[in-house]
Amino acid sequence: MTKVKEDGRTGNQRVGRLRKKVVEKENENEDYKKEAESVKTSRGKRQRTTKKVAHEDSEDGENEIAEVVKKDR
Repeated sequence: MTKVKEDGRTGNQRVGRLRKKVVEKENENEDYKKEAESVKTSRGKRQRTTKKVAHEDSEDGENEIAEVVKKDR
């Protein structure tokens, strides 16, 4: 049986809800678009890396990688 918190959600539902909040917060910054790719790590596990890439109409006029964010699953 899975543990249910006071608000009636199981653990995975809570994590998904929190993850959704993080994505919404990242989407507030509209200067960057995200490119997601799946990379296999040395242990054979899957790892999702997201790159924030500046839009072409940025101040520099160049499409440059601003920040690379790694997320483990």
